[in-house]
Amino acid sequence: MPDVTQLDRIESRQTRIEQKVDTVLALQRATLSEQFLMATNLDTITQQVTETADAEQAAIILLGQLHDLIVAAGTDQTKLNAPSPLS
Repeated sequence: MPDVTQLDRIESRQTRIEQKVDTVLALQRATLSEQFLMATNLDTITQQVTETADAEQAAIILLGQLHDLIVAAGTDQTKLNAPSPLS
């Protein structure tokens, strides 16, 4: 049967092991939290990039259509003053 001194050492080791496990678990929780935040930020950035690309594409199409209207109107003042079909 172990004596009191041995039991004290065992208890002390157990306490240190529990503290190390608690530290590892806390670090794991922090890492998971950071990964979740990074994933959320990545989703937001991806959405913003998509929206920007969509907006840029829409602007390119609009500018192309405006160009075509101006070219089609040429120097005809009546056509240049006419309401735009884009409005």
